[in-house]
Amino acid sequence: MGRKERRWEDAAAAAVAYAVEEAVTAIGQMSYKRKPTQSGVFPTDEYQEQIRRLAEICAALVPGLARDPEHQPTQVLKSAWGSLNEDQQRWLHASFQEGNHDLRAFLS
Repeated sequence: MGRKERRWEDAAAAAVAYAVEEAVTAIGQMSYKRKPTQSGVFPTDEYQEQIRRLAEICAALVPGLARDPEHQPTQVLKSAWGSLNEDQQRWLHASFQEGNHDLRAFLS
């Protein structure tokens, strides 16, 4: 892997880590408060369902943190994007924007 590709994968890994951290933080808040915190993104007001949806996002993204040849962050992002529903994609896109990461660039 060349220097440019390595920097690109490093940027993707940082974006994945940011999104996972945001999801885990939201899960922790909802677990503690027993109230939904992501109602603007997910159509349900049931906090357990929002937790489940965020956990699915985490499960899809975590392999991108491994940084082994089988799980390059950009490939994990593309795979995760394809496996997430529309609401989860909207949450992931918003998370990337909040962290100043360009999701579309990683998906192209």
